[in-house]
Amino acid sequence: LFGGEVTVAGLVPGENIAAALAGTAADRVVLPRSMFDVTGELTIDGLSPQLIADRLGIEVAVGSSPRELIRLSTETKGPIAMIYLPMRQIRHQAASAE
Repeated sequence: LFGGEVTVAGLVPGENIAAALAGTAADRVVLPRSMFDVTGELTIDGLSPQLIADRLGIEVAVGSSPRELIRLSTETKGPIAMIYLPMRQIRHQAASAE
């Protein structure tokens, strides 16, 4: 489901993002790509960027690199909500049943 690597950001549920940003007076929410599964479609609890946007009533943009996150943050004239999560990766290896 989430590939061979899981990032710290990949463990943040979309429901937590939606709850934390509910009522935010922002024009855009910027999230790191590493929050989503290997296809870039779902958080660990099954929310898509569009579903998060629908719940918040705010545009959600997803950036794949620090440069893209900055670009997405600066191209909007109104206020933004940017979720910063460490980009460090935690290697996940499945335990083998012996």
